[in-house]
Amino acid sequence: MVGDRVAEALIEEGGEFHHGFTYSGHPVGCAVALENIRIMEQEGLVERAATELAPHFAERLERLSSSRVVGEVRCVGLFGAFELVADRETLAPIEDAEHTCEKLRELGFSEGVIVRPIESTVLIAPPLVITRDQIDEMFDGVERALQRFEQLVPAPAKA
Repeated sequence: MVGDRVAEALIEEGGEFHHGFTYSGHPVGCAVALENIRIMEQEGLVERAATELAPHFAERLERLSSSRVVGEVRCVGLFGAFELVADRETLAPIEDAEHTCEKLRELGFSEGVIVRPIESTVLIAPPLVITRDQIDEMFDGVERALQRFEQLVPAPAKA
């Protein structure tokens, strides 16, 4: 996070590296956070996400497992992930997963959705204010991106 010259000075001098952000603990930031929590409670956003949206989100996420490049899907509430693989049967990893899976992020952007690949795991985490229709729109875009991504990953050789 710092250049060699600064790192060397810190190492040589020892001690703690004190730092912070100007907004840390600032009364305005705290007031905004408290108002945000009040609105979330008043509108029942967490409960709505858990009871109304999460089951539909999980159902749509599970449908991605029909792709030949998806090895596993998993989720908790509105936080989901799927694993990209070269071969769904053997769960063989994709070659150069970190760079290859970045292509899915780019394809997602072109389909109007944001996904976050971390090596071969792709994360999806919509906001609590998402609607059921928006979940469908989001996963429709992810499915289109996955179909295009499949063309970039060689099909496994038949034994």
